[in-house]
Amino acid sequence: MKKTQGHVKPRQQGGAIKGELYGYSAQLAAMVEQYSDATLLEYCEHWATTHNNWVSTSTMCRALQKQKLTVKKDVTQQPRKNRKSPKVD
Repeated sequence: MKKTQGHVKPRQQGGAIKGELYGYSAQLAAMVEQYSDATLLEYCEHWATTHNNWVSTSTMCRALQKQKLTVKKDVTQQPRKNRKSPKVD
């Protein structure tokens, strides 16, 4: 660096990388409000069909957590026959 710039000072570091869902806060909030009982995978599938952009469940989870839109599902409200219980051997 000294030969090309005349000094050895460090360069300025780049900015943060924006996520794939950055800037879609209104659309994410509307989706969560409309489909409040959906799973992360269902949110990803809905996003892919409406925005032609598939995102992973991890990406969707991080985006929803940043906006504090996480909703815990109440499995006790599901009918007993639909609930899956862990197998104990």
